[in-house]
Amino acid sequence: MGSKSKFQKEDIIAAVIKMRLEQMASTKTIIDFLMNDIGMSKTPAYEYLKWAREEIKEQYSLLNPATIEEAIGQYEEALERARMNKDWRLWNDLRKELNKIQGTYAAQRVEVSGKIDHQITSIEVKIIESGIIDITPEPKKLNEGE
Repeated sequence: MGSKSKFQKEDIIAAVIKMRLEQMASTKTIIDFLMNDIGMSKTPAYEYLKWAREEIKEQYSLLNPATIEEAIGQYEEALERARMNKDWRLWNDLRKELNKIQGTYAAQRVEVSGKIDHQITSIEVKIIESGIIDITPEPKKLNEGE
């Protein structure tokens, strides 16, 4: 999706949030929508889905509590049916999606490697764009006796 897009980032994220919460759309359905209807390639589509999940997590109690609670209730009902039918694969998939809505997944892990020849007191990580980060450590010289 380039600069020619007629959709704003915020509008796309809002549409993904609505699909996830109101329509209980699966990850595949959302990715298909972003790729086929919006015209994104696969990587940006997954980025938008990630941003929507983050927004859901951040705004969990602020966005529209009734809608979020309704979506959670729908997932819980579907979980119960899957459990009663002993469809453990479906139960597990639904549980994962419910965890994403509730923001109970751990933060994304980022591994960094390299040589450090000084003590680091803090690291500032800036996400520049998908797949590109800027890591700026702040060195601190140790005083004798520390």
